[in-house]
Amino acid sequence: MNFTVFSTDIYEEARIKLNPKDQRLVQDKIREWMNNPEADGKRFKKLPNQGKNIFSLRVSSVIRVIIGKYDSDYYLLYTGSDHDKTNSWAKTKNLKRNTFTGKIQLYSSAVDILEQERQVVQEPVVKQDDTLFGKYTEEQLLQIGVPEEWVASIRRVETEDAFMRYWDHLPQDVVNDLNELLLGGGDIQLLIADIERDKKAKEKLSKKEQIRAQPGLYVIGEDDELIQAMQDDINIFRFYLHPQQYKHVYGDFNGPVKLTGGAGTGKTVVAMRRAKQLVNKLTDGQKPVFFTTFTKALIRNIASTFAGQKLSKDKLKVSNLHKFALDFAKEAQVLPANTQFIFKEAEIKKHWEDFVSYLGEIPFTGDFLRKEYEQ
Repeated sequence: MNFTVFSTDIYEEARIKLNPKDQRLVQDKIREWMNNPEADGKRFKKLPNQGKNIFSLRVSSVIRVIIGKYDSDYYLLYTGSDHDKTNSWAKTKNLKRNTFTGKIQLYSSAVDILEQERQVVQEPVVKQDDTLFGKYTEEQLLQIGVPEEWVASIRRVETEDAFMRYWDHLPQDVVNDLNELLLGGGDIQLLIADIERDKKAKEKLSKKEQIRAQPGLYVIGEDDELIQAMQDDINIFRFYLHPQQYKHVYGDFNGPVKLTGGAGTGKTVVAMRRAKQLVNKLTDGQKPVFFTTFTKALIRNIASTFAGQKLSKDKLKVSNLHKFALDFAKEAQVLPANTQFIFKEAEIKKHWEDFVSYLGEIPFTGDFLRKEYEQ
């Protein structure tokens, strides 16, 4: 055949939620459809959407598979046992090749999503530089792969919770890179250099070969063993290890270990696999393994992945560091149980103004006291 069919992580995550019988049915129908993809116009229909290249494949009276087409190749994007919900998921989706990174990206139309969440895109009450990603220029965000229609909205995001609402609508590689920057250890100039270096290294490859080398895409037909493993456990991909990473997961260490690397080098994968390894080695009576990070959005995704591995909560505690510290402080009665934190700039500013009013007549403004406190 003169086309290639790629499976994606998102599709496999959705397919694994079907019951075993429906999973086999979907797999059989995909194999059948691959013999002549667009021969049956009743079963394989183009959906009205922004990209005009998203299709719905009818598997049964209720099951649909969402498939994207780019150039002459096909991408399995999503599936579900409620045809209305499955097709609705696809309505806002775009499948495009990013001109800056060279990667195939799946993302939602910003116009549609932002219309649904108007409160997210109201004029910010803070300066652009005070938002999560406001310090990065539009050009820099474009260079790391943020779709052009999303750049302005990303620069306006004020909190991690607001950013997390965009997770399912942005390309996965972009979510990963933005999270890397949020962790505090990411340098956007180094990230851009890594992306440009990777893109240049693949210039001698054909476009199809470049796509085959993209993480999260797997060729149906050529990777039968990989697809079979995927049927057993989708997390095999998230936990796949390069031989150089193996020693960091399974090695024995006498003390703390610091593992560093640029964005996309697999630090999170190694950490997650290491945690799983430590959990497997626990004996009765031992304290649980504690897995933490600074980023709330990232920890929720990690917790979800661990849940898919059916790891006991008694043996593995997953929490972002700030939440752990807050809960511990409340348990130790260092802080009152009803203590809350404020993050929005407008609320913080009002807090300092109220503090000045509480103190009475003093020769200082709220902004001055805040800077003194922070510095």
